[in-house]
Amino acid sequence: MPPLPHDISTPCLPQHMARRCSMLFASMLFSLTVVSQTPMTWDEFVENTFDTHIIADNNAGSDEEAVTDETIDHLYHLQQNKINLNHTDAEQLRQLPFLSALQIEAIIYYLNRNHPMQSLGELMLIPELDYNTRRALMLFCQAGSVQTDDSTSFIRRIISVPSHEITVRTDLPLYIKAGYRNQPDSILLKHPNRTYLGNNNYHSLRYRINASNHLRAGLQVEKDGGEREFDYLSAWLMLRNIGCLKTVVAGDYRLSFGQGLVMNTGGMTFGKLSMLISDTYSARGIVPHSSITESGYLRGVAACIALSPTVNINPFVSYHDHDATFAADSASVTSFKTDGLHRTRLERSKRSVVHNLTFGANISVLTHAFNLSLTASQSRLSLPLKPKADTPATAYRRYNLHGRQFGAIGLSYGYRLNSLSFVGETAVCTQNGSIATTLTTRFHASSATMLMLNLRHFDRSYAYIYSKSMGEHSNVQNESGVTLALKCEPFTHLSVEAYADLFRFPYSTSTATGASQGFDLHTQITYAASKKSTFQLRYRLKSKQQDSNTADMSTASAASSTPLLYYHTNQTLRLAHTLQATQFVALRSTVSFTHRFNPDSDNELGYMFAEHIGYDSSDGRFRFDIAAAYFHTDSYAARLYAYEPSLLYSMGMTAYYNHGIRLTALADIALQSNLHLSCRVAHTRYFDRHTIGSALELINHSHREDLSLQLRWLIR
Repeated sequence: MPPLPHDISTPCLPQHMARRCSMLFASMLFSLTVVSQTPMTWDEFVENTFDTHIIADNNAGSDEEAVTDETIDHLYHLQQNKINLNHTDAEQLRQLPFLSALQIEAIIYYLNRNHPMQSLGELMLIPELDYNTRRALMLFCQAGSVQTDDSTSFIRRIISVPSHEITVRTDLPLYIKAGYRNQPDSILLKHPNRTYLGNNNYHSLRYRINASNHLRAGLQVEKDGGEREFDYLSAWLMLRNIGCLKTVVAGDYRLSFGQGLVMNTGGMTFGKLSMLISDTYSARGIVPHSSITESGYLRGVAACIALSPTVNINPFVSYHDHDATFAADSASVTSFKTDGLHRTRLERSKRSVVHNLTFGANISVLTHAFNLSLTASQSRLSLPLKPKADTPATAYRRYNLHGRQFGAIGLSYGYRLNSLSFVGETAVCTQNGSIATTLTTRFHASSATMLMLNLRHFDRSYAYIYSKSMGEHSNVQNESGVTLALKCEPFTHLSVEAYADLFRFPYSTSTATGASQGFDLHTQITYAASKKSTFQLRYRLKSKQQDSNTADMSTASAASSTPLLYYHTNQTLRLAHTLQATQFVALRSTVSFTHRFNPDSDNELGYMFAEHIGYDSSDGRFRFDIAAAYFHTDSYAARLYAYEPSLLYSMGMTAYYNHGIRLTALADIALQSNLHLSCRVAHTRYFDRHTIGSALELINHSHREDLSLQLRWLIR
């Protein structure tokens, strides 16, 4: 039977018009849903993204990398300069650490079929995006119109009306540490390092200029408390998307390719939990070093050149100074100094003593379902590096970096077939032939369920100065492990993230003589009870073998050819509740408990109660936050962490240990539409001590108060 003709009373729309009309209707419907749900704030994003990783450091002796200032700086810049989804690509979306490759591909596919996106409500039409991911995208993205003017000259498109950002910060401690007290000349003559050379104030200045989407530049200077003058200066200039030049950075920059086994200075390693979310966390390519972190970056020129739509080459060269500690012969150095502090004569003597020439390149092939990347890098130091490894306590450094020349070559790869993906990298150390390899497999069982399996093996003698990847230790060396993770949404607004990690160290570490092992279990459950109320439960069990500290066990270990190792176990439980009490007032309550099992000493306990209240005025010209925490732990090893309001470009995570309280207040006032003043006051009081700190950092009181001021000027 032939098909029936259309009813003449019902007009037939073309297929593309019908699809667009349906999309517009769906966009209007889902926009109402997005508006009605509680939007994610910057503070909430920071706490949800980093808090688990910070708490992961609860185990004494853990070498997991802390979140850096570089990470916060990069993400805050993205939040202030939102990505326009109607004018973006996969490379730009990879800058968001909570997106997986599958989600990025789904977003690009949707935009190509339904361009332009009318509002962020259309994100609900992408099944690969879960509830929390959509809320995070609302913080970093927009769906505005794209205006192009082909009549504008090439030069004018590169250098348009610039926008400037100037941020000045000053920290004023309201107490005096021992290092700032006057000492008699007779004492300083014998002990010149018993006093700091400068005053106790901290100052920093950041300047950024965005001339266009093609041209950006920045400048950072800083003086730490105790330093005599501004001793840190960093500058950079970046060009983007000019012909075949996708990115060019001159000045200070960071690199991250593949899985980071050869080159990863990007400061974006979030720990094991990030492996659940993103399989592109270390492959950021070339980015400017725009923070005040004084180590880990390169200085020179790097470029990303598009040889074809799918092939890029990234050459780089760097000549940079490193702080280091001289050996006794003064002809070599024993270790690098990375804290950037130059407060005493001894610390100043370690400043910029080693020159490092680094060069190399990365070439990558990226297609729809397959990517291949080859990275090679070579470094040469002006002085040889000779770590101390001549005692039992320092024996673990035996296979650390030695000599003047280091190099590594790595091949990373990725392949995705429907819901199954493989990402990995294998690298070889050129000076000794040792190998490091990692492989991650992900299976998206559905849009709300994902399984992940990670296998890694790093030879004990594999070492390169700029390598960094996911593992129990931040450095790529002396570790084998397997991680199994799960992320799912079994019910509406209920998400579960969990992983189990088993690891082994074939050679001795800083806390264990001989081979050791351990395991790490983590579960996080988030439930959105309503549009205004969210609960989050986190539990972590982590156990690692360590040397004994007691005499009887040490004697038993000495009598045996095999050292005796005992498991030290930490358990952490945390319950948090976020409530949007009114349109302008948000509350967050947190209860945390920790238990540390020590086989050779008494067990340790700790607990903390924290409350955070935030207020934003209706016109956005005034913000006020106040946080309070009461904590009681048996020692520093049983410390707990909680988020508190902080100034821009700084991490608001604080460690709580021993017995005391902490109060923090932050006010942000818009003096003008483009001029903001922020003031932060913090008070910490301990109930179980009469002094705080030790040595030059000693405070002869049981309390401390800190005042921080920040002025931010935007010129557009």
